[in-house]
Amino acid sequence: MDVKENTQIVITNNRADMAFDIKASHMLYNLLIITLMATFLLSRAVVANAMSVLFEITLDASIYQSIQITSFSIVSFLYIKRGKISKIILLFSGFVAALLISTIITGYDLYAATITLGGMLGACILLDMEMNRNPVNAIKCLITLFAILVYINFFVATPLFTDINHIGDVSWFLGHRNTVGNNLVPLLCFLVIYSYHKDNSPLISIFIYLTLAVALYTVIAGWSATSIVGISLAFIYIVILYRLKLPRILNIRNYVIVTALFFFVFIIFNFQFIFRGFIETVLQRDLTFTNRTILWERAFESIAQNPLVGVGLGYHALHDIFHWQLYDSHNFILELLVTGGLLGFATFSAIFIAVYRKLDRSREHKISDVVSFFFFIYLIMAMVETTFYQTPFYLMLILSYNVNKIIFQHEQINAPEYRKSLH
Repeated sequence: MDVKENTQIVITNNRADMAFDIKASHMLYNLLIITLMATFLLSRAVVANAMSVLFEITLDASIYQSIQITSFSIVSFLYIKRGKISKIILLFSGFVAALLISTIITGYDLYAATITLGGMLGACILLDMEMNRNPVNAIKCLITLFAILVYINFFVATPLFTDINHIGDVSWFLGHRNTVGNNLVPLLCFLVIYSYHKDNSPLISIFIYLTLAVALYTVIAGWSATSIVGISLAFIYIVILYRLKLPRILNIRNYVIVTALFFFVFIIFNFQFIFRGFIETVLQRDLTFTNRTILWERAFESIAQNPLVGVGLGYHALHDIFHWQLYDSHNFILELLVTGGLLGFATFSAIFIAVYRKLDRSREHKISDVVSFFFFIYLIMAMVETTFYQTPFYLMLILSYNVNKIIFQHEQINAPEYRKSLH
């Protein structure tokens, strides 16, 4: 073997070692991102329940809060190190500041409010950072984390685990049955986007349908009417609409109009009787939406009394109605006004408008179509369910705002010139 052959072998081995190192480094980085996101995504009740069931360990609140503070510090450092803060994060920071101002004015627990809002903001910063770095990889990380959580929740929801003693108001791994849909809808959205990016790979398609079946079982087993509606809409889109070239009427503009109409019909005017048959027969709920109309009345009273800055986080006037504990109005807009008043509403409206514009500008692209429809599902669910304190909802906002970056990377990777460079 001559010197030239030896040199070629050394170069080949070095390239292989370098490729392995890069891949290992990439996997470790993704693991860090997933771990950090998990600390923001999982509530203390969920983590405490898992620790109790799996390891018989009681998790002190201060320990979990310390973990969240550490995660937020790491994410903030990495984000600031980029040297650029995006518009959406500035808007989110303003929204968080508005809610904290409301909490300070009303004299409620500022530390608890900071922990809650810090977790939401930390998740948004982390996702926005990854969307600017590598959108497709960010979606893969989200799929990995949400799939782990959703499938663990599915197994806990099966009859094999129904006798597990849960802590607090946690009925399953991911929490109360009414909030499980908040994790199912985003996962299905992430999977459909990734499937489209991979030219509808058969393997990914199989996983999507499997996840859809898991989602249907989960919401039917718990019989959360809101989640059933949400997953049913996801089912219609994935099985029927996704394969079709949708008419122009199905876009973010009209989704917002429909959501606004629903708000006025159900929340403002209480015209539920129009859908009596569907509500009582199919969803098996009364026309008060399980006493939600009473909550909405109380919310309107609170808004009238505190219109400018609301009552801040930690307000419990909606508790103890009919001897059951309730922590919000079960409507996103009302809870926004109750908590932050017009100040909170104005700052969130700025976020919503920014997201709307991004989706509207790219509405002709299939990826934007996917994101817009699943965002619409979330808006419908937010009409009658707890979403204000749900981190996945804010992740959907960040995803929607960065839809142009996802589209750009998809088009760049699928360009003929790029594909040729891979061979």
